[in-house]
Amino acid sequence: MSIMVNICLVLHPLNTIKDVIEHTGLVRNIYAEHGKQTYYIIPVHLEPLLKKHLNDLTDMHFEIVPELSKNALLRLLMGKYKNVKKRMFYGEYDNLRLDNYKNIFKTKYNSIDYNPYTMYDYDESIRFTSFKTNCYENHDKHMINLIKSVANMDYRIFSNGDMIPLQYKKNSTIAIHINKMFNITNFFDCIILIEKTKHLHLTDTDEFSVFIYTLWKSGNYEYLFNKKHVFLFYKGESPIFTDLPASWKLIKNITE
Repeated sequence: MSIMVNICLVLHPLNTIKDVIEHTGLVRNIYAEHGKQTYYIIPVHLEPLLKKHLNDLTDMHFEIVPELSKNALLRLLMGKYKNVKKRMFYGEYDNLRLDNYKNIFKTKYNSIDYNPYTMYDYDESIRFTSFKTNCYENHDKHMINLIKSVANMDYRIFSNGDMIPLQYKKNSTIAIHINKMFNITNFFDCIILIEKTKHLHLTDTDEFSVFIYTLWKSGNYEYLFNKKHVFLFYKGESPIFTDLPASWKLIKNITE
């Protein structure tokens, strides 16, 4: 039986945590317009992460599929959603759209220069201004208590720690390597550790740094950066991130 109501289906790449971060502003913007008519298609292994990440969108419907395969999607679109015309599909999935943005990804862009905001005529600023995540400290109480008991909260956070000079790792009682502690199923829980540390060591080539940059640019998480020492290591002529705070220390010295 097909759904006959005027709903809005949402689908975008969900292969990495960067995909989640990059599209969060877009998903929230769509929800702000369509509310309870928003149906978000996600793979089952990301259900806990995304439901927690977006849990303030109380009227959002999640369509859970085993995987975002062509066959799984066609079953949905030829089944209960066959009469739904509003398909807000992005990236590799826009070939299933029914509007003027159908096949934009394939014909005009590629995975290297993919930008869902400019490609589909959204205001680029909502990538940041509409970004928000949800976490609860009691979920990570055991982790925080463990760190506090061992190091009295004296720890530094590293992203891509293998690419950061050793001298910066010697100054902390505990060095926490985010990429080794968290994965795509629990990534946003790391925000608790971000709040508690006084030192962040980032590179401009990893997902955790994209998360930190997005949090800062959103303007919604200023408390996370109070009295924070942020070191950003980069390889190119300049960091890939723009409009960085003057207080961040930029270091062109990533080891090979």
